[in-house]
Amino acid sequence: MKGKGRENVREEVWRPNSAKQLEVLRRGETEILAGGARGGGKTELGLAWLAEPEYVNNPKYTSLVIRKDYDDLSNWLFRARSFYRGLCDIVGNPAVIRWRSGGMTRVGHWKDRSTIGKYLGHEYAKILVEEITDTIGSKEEFDMLMGSLRSPVSELTAQFLATTNPGGRGHAWVKRHWVDVAYEKTYTDDVSGHTRIFIPFKATDNPHCDRAYLKWLDGLHEPLRSAWRDGSWETFQGQFFSEYGKEEQPWDIGVNKATGRVFGSLDIGIGHYTSFGYWYLSPSGTIHRLFTYKANGQTHRAHAETIRGRIESFRPTGGAYPVTVWAGHDAWTKSRLGEDYVRSPVDEYNDVFIGTGVGFVKANTDRQGGCAVMRELFDSASGSSCVYYWPQYNRTYAEDMQSMIIDPNKPEEYQKVDGDDTADECRYGLQGIYTWKSQEIQHGINRADSGKSSLYDRNAWVRDSGYETIMRETSLV
Repeated sequence: MKGKGRENVREEVWRPNSAKQLEVLRRGETEILAGGARGGGKTELGLAWLAEPEYVNNPKYTSLVIRKDYDDLSNWLFRARSFYRGLCDIVGNPAVIRWRSGGMTRVGHWKDRSTIGKYLGHEYAKILVEEITDTIGSKEEFDMLMGSLRSPVSELTAQFLATTNPGGRGHAWVKRHWVDVAYEKTYTDDVSGHTRIFIPFKATDNPHCDRAYLKWLDGLHEPLRSAWRDGSWETFQGQFFSEYGKEEQPWDIGVNKATGRVFGSLDIGIGHYTSFGYWYLSPSGTIHRLFTYKANGQTHRAHAETIRGRIESFRPTGGAYPVTVWAGHDAWTKSRLGEDYVRSPVDEYNDVFIGTGVGFVKANTDRQGGCAVMRELFDSASGSSCVYYWPQYNRTYAEDMQSMIIDPNKPEEYQKVDGDDTADECRYGLQGIYTWKSQEIQHGINRADSGKSSLYDRNAWVRDSGYETIMRETSLV
């Protein structure tokens, strides 16, 4: 219990309807995420949490409530007027809750990054964000908001509460921040020093949930049933990739078989993660994702050196270098490092991989076409999936791919959100391999068994397919 009376918030009017609600009100972590399933009583929980007696009875109490848009905010205020009757006045537009003690709660919506400035520079002892996965799209936005979580008085502990269902544009970062590391346990962040916890809710946790509604949830098809009834973060409404390949156990490919049929895909990190995928195309046409490298906070050269080391030490392929690495076009963006010194990220990669025969090629970045190719290759409804992955070397791949959501404006694509680096990189790789394989079939060339070198075949493919290559002249000999 964090403070006196925590379990009896407005006891004369409202009591926690479940052990999960009571648990949230008792928690003392700095950052709390509550929810998961529908019908768990998350809105009333947030209302009660804001009105804890030790806070609303303090004349210096300040807090902030954020909802996704104006309509959601209007609905929340309608419920707040009934729930807080006698405790406060709700006035103004944008609305302000003025507590009888003299404290104040600001209420606003979070349209996009342009609205962040309205909430910065203030001090809030409590911040409540309703439906955070729909409201705050990136960890960067969240970090900016958390800069305002500072209690104006020492006797009130600053605390953040978010409620949500799985899915939405912020699903990936929220899952990484809370669900993956703080599932019903306290986690301490090494950077901020904040403690955080995720308290999962199921629809059945609420004893007052309408029985007919529960029956309706029970009758839903998977994966919607698991998402809405049980709050599953692995499957949810709006998920773009229900499949992203079949798991398989690692096996020795061998350097001889791998030569000429190992590929790479790269999404460079400029202010975000760098993601690299290492692929093998078997003679039978199946595609195997061997390992994923994902990291941030390093220079492009440092990423390149680490990736080369991972490739060379990868025993199942004998350290075979990729024939081609498809990279996003921003890898060719030049930066002026001095008056007469201009370089791009791919220049750093070329330097690191010089003498290996690896060629870096601009990826096909057609997003709609790439998403179609990915779904076609992943499809296993008829047992036709062409993609396999080695789970022990691709944990972040599986986590990131299952977190991608449908773009509401372009339902044939996944939405561009924080954490889509792996999906973009995978798209570059699968589009490249798909085209490479098509060229192989079209020209009747078996690059694994032909007497020609893999370098010759790669150059022929680059020329025939129309892709632009920036391989150094020395590596083309």
